[in-house]
Amino acid sequence: MSNIKPENIYAELLQSAKAQDNGVTPELRLRLSAKLAKAAVQKRSSTRNLRTVFAIAASVLVVISSMIIMGYDPSDNSVQRTLVHESTVGSGKPVTIKLKYNSKSDLENVDFSIDLDEGVAFFSQDPSISALRSHSWKGTLKKGENEIPFVVKTSRKGVMKIRTKAQYSDFSFMHEIVLDAKESSIDVSMFMIGTADIR
Repeated sequence: MSNIKPENIYAELLQSAKAQDNGVTPELRLRLSAKLAKAAVQKRSSTRNLRTVFAIAASVLVVISSMIIMGYDPSDNSVQRTLVHESTVGSGKPVTIKLKYNSKSDLENVDFSIDLDEGVAFFSQDPSISALRSHSWKGTLKKGENEIPFVVKTSRKGVMKIRTKAQYSDFSFMHEIVLDAKESSIDVSMFMIGTADIR
């Protein structure tokens, strides 16, 4: 039986625990530091890679958006714009425009419209007609080629446009007529917008 007093047992146990080296070895510390450093580098690398991916994606988006915006012309609602007729008339003279439509079948209740820029007016002795900026009506188209003529007159020099539209069901066919009024002549250019046939 030990002669150690009970109050000294705890003190001896503490002393013996202090005497043992239960600390972290220098080798373990080095390995732990290396692993922590490697994890930090990987985290920085993945963050940098993610930032690079986002930067590239943003750059591509900006380039594509710029191309779309630069290629978009709000005045041109067409897929295809084709020059179909050119002519020249004397300055101050009436200009006869002939709209041509090729229909695959007889069509009724076709919606037609003509819109004029400032500086160009319908040529008519009737002031109520010559004052119109636009005219619309319902009409028919026969199978084959159809021609709708109208006459306009310019009141100033410069470039003016006439826009026409024939709408049937969900199909629309458009013309754009450009009048370039000069000192002694007017150059007339007619463009077809879209396909050549009305179905």
